[in-house]
Amino acid sequence: MTLGSLGVHGLGLELDDTTLQVVGALGTLAGPSAGHLRAGEWGHALLTSSLRTGALTYGMLTLGTEYDCMEPEVYVDQGWNDRGPCRKTTMDLVAGWSALGAWIGLTGFDLYDAGRAPVRVAERRARRQAPAVRLSPRLPTDPEGTWGLQLDGSF
Repeated sequence: MTLGSLGVHGLGLELDDTTLQVVGALGTLAGPSAGHLRAGEWGHALLTSSLRTGALTYGMLTLGTEYDCMEPEVYVDQGWNDRGPCRKTTMDLVAGWSALGAWIGLTGFDLYDAGRAPVRVAERRARRQAPAVRLSPRLPTDPEGTWGLQLDGSF
């Protein structure tokens, strides 16, 4: 699903079709979580998809937008520093690239972990449904009582 979404997005860029670009981009945000959705780990899928969406949005907005530039006389009169308000600072670039790095890391983690999700869910279900059998010594309650073993279980 993720590779198909990247293909649709690339086709949209090639054909200059905004609809294909948006559909492809949404697929790349939801695609890596498809294994978790299939396994029933809805919370995990929602969390990682939301984090990926936020990281990608923040990174693209930080790196892809230019700030409103004013004429040099205007920003000096308003107390701006001599660099001007329209230049990106190093911190803007670090934050933007860090957000995109987080998006790549989260996508990689989700793709890696999605294959393990069905196994994890099956193990959880097996633990919940496993019969519990317990063998314990039976101690006498009165002086002439008998000793023995007691078998308890739940199914």
